[in-house]
Amino acid sequence: MSFRLDKFKKKTKYMHIEPIEIANKCPSKLPIMLTQGKKAPNDKIININTFGFWYRLGFMDLMKILKLWFENEDRVYKNGKGRKYLYEAITDLYNGMSLEEIKKKYLNKEPYEVKRVEWY
Repeated sequence: MSFRLDKFKKKTKYMHIEPIEIANKCPSKLPIMLTQGKKAPNDKIININTFGFWYRLGFMDLMKILKLWFENEDRVYKNGKGRKYLYEAITDLYNGMSLEEIKKKYLNKEPYEVKRVEWY
């Protein structure tokens, strides 16, 4: 898998920031790269690879993703059960449960079919 670091270094306005870590050990196939932030020595900026280019993921980006995900869970599972299920998984993560434990507890292993795609 190519992370196109050459494009990150050439195309971004943050040319002085070198990639610290590429978090490819996460259970998804989404390429995530952490770079050094400016707020504190331990500050990390989360970058995701979209269509071959690195994008800095901000707080409101995460909120929009979560809002869309909560709404989708409500469409799939009626009476707010999907929203509650997702919220409980996020709460378990916040409380220190590992990603592997969350995967075992919450991941539905049944195959699914994509019916349509909506772009926002």
